[in-house]
Parts: sequence; structure tokens; C-alpha cells
Amino acid sequence: ESTEQNVDNNVNQIAIGQKNTVWCVTNGKVYEVIKNNTHQIKFPKKITTILPDTNGLWLADDAGVLYHKKKQGLDSIKLQLHVGTNTISITKIFRTKQGQLLLATTRGLYILKDSTAIPFTVKGFPLDKIPPILALSEDKYGAIWAGLTSGVLRITDTTINYFNKKNGLCDNAIVDILTDAEGNVWFASDGQGVYRFSGAQFTILDESSGLPSAQVMSIEADPNGKLYLGTYDAGFYTYQNGKITKQALPFPTSSAINAIKFYQGHVWLGIGGNGLVKYNGNSFVVY
Repeated sequence: ESTEQNVDNNVNQIAIGQKNTVWCVTNGKVYEVIKNNTHQIKFPKKITTILPDTNGLWLADDAGVLYHKKKQGLDSIKLQLHVGTNTISITKIFRTKQGQLLLATTRGLYILKDSTAIPFTVKGFPLDKIPPILALSEDKYGAIWAGLTSGVLRITDTTINYFNKKNGLCDNAIVDILTDAEGNVWFASDGQGVYRFSGAQFTILDESSGLPSAQVMSIEADPNGKLYLGTYDAGFYTYQNGKITKQALPFPTSSAINAIKFYQGHVWLGIGGNGLVKYNGNSFVVY
């Protein structure tokens, strides 16, 4: 069931679906935008994250339950928790290039197998006791990068590598991760700017590079390699050819840019206190 109305004002996730549909999560509610019309998807639980796919919509609630909303109905899947684990929340739903469905949670990484959500394992070691995961991305080699409350993990079928301040990254929370078309992996940190990993070492964009805020909440790239950066308290920026450029917004730059998606020539922004915004490079539409 859906009803037509404006988006609540604190968007924290944007996702691109089928048939020119843009989805967003805000204040535990889910909205879809189709041809500039906005509809709220009625759901009895508080939703933390979503993932549209070709056969419906995946959703997760704040009690750690995964749902698959399809035309045929609604399936619910509870995570297979370690004994003694009482509370868990799903922070991200992620589809790998091979089609695996991964679940980032406040208690590690899970994978959906045969309609059961079980801990992701590496050589028999379950990843259900690692720190909360805030972001996921897959690099050009098929490795999964998991942003943690301190540093990141790079996970393959046989290895786990941890990166923090000791080996070139930082000890801050990594709240968003992007793998660009050239295979670079970008990390948005809460307090140390943006890091890039090109396969050998980390490089950084921060205040010394012209980025006014070290609190970067979201990161996205367009097909031409232009990078879009959303900060917590200093507005919206682009990065291209070594240059950081501030982009004007139709509201105070102190608003947090919580989410960014590039789709069909437009940049979609999820902005704290200002809802969902579409930007074409010249003008804005607020939903």
C-alpha cells in the first residue's frame, strides 16, 4: 500500500530501483519517487535500510528482521544469531556482482543462503562478532570492503585485512564507501575527510586539500569520474581533476548531506532537515 505525500525531512538513504523509480528512507519510513510523484510505502515497522531489485524490494527493520516485498506478498527472514545475542539491527543490504545478498549489521556481516540469513564466514570463521558495519562496497577484484565504527575490513573468500591509522587509513568511523569506474575505492570518514585506495596505499582529501569539513557523510561518482561529496556541516562539493568545488544549495550549508546518488544525469541528495533533493547541475527540485 502507498499514499502520495511529501518526503519527511531527514533522508538517510537513497536507492535506485526499476522503471525510473528512486527510493529513499527517512525517519524509519520508505518513499518512492516515480515521474516526480512521491508515495509513502506503508509498513508497520521502522525501516533502517532498503535495496530495490528486479523482483520487488528488500527492507530491514530496527529489530533485525529482513523482509522481501513482492507482488506475491511479503516474506520475512530473521537473522541466525549467535547464542546470547539479543539485539541486532541491519544497517545495509548489499547485492554482490555474483548475486549474493549481504547484510551489514550492528553485530557483523551476514549472508542470505537458501532463504536463511547466516553469518558470513571466511575459512570457517564467522564474522558475527566484529564491530558494527556502517557501509559496504565491492572492489574490482570482488573483495568486499566493510566500513566500521573504526577503520575498514577488506574481505575475500579466504582473507580478512583490517585497515586503520596504523596502516595508512584512520581510526574514525567509515560511513560510506564507493568503488569508482576505474577501480579506486573511496572512503568517507567521520572526522578525517575522504580516503582513496588505488591498490597500493591510501591517499587523503581533507582540509589541506580544500575540503572545508573533515566530516564526510556520503560519496558518489558520475560516469565521467566526477566525485560528489556530502559533508556533515559544510555543504555539498565535487572533486574532479584534482580540484574541489563547492556547489550552491538552496538551504543552509550546515545541513548534513546524508546520502547521494547519481541517476540519469541528476544528482539526488538526502539532506538532514531538508528532505530529498534532485539537482541537475543548475537547479534543484525538493520532494
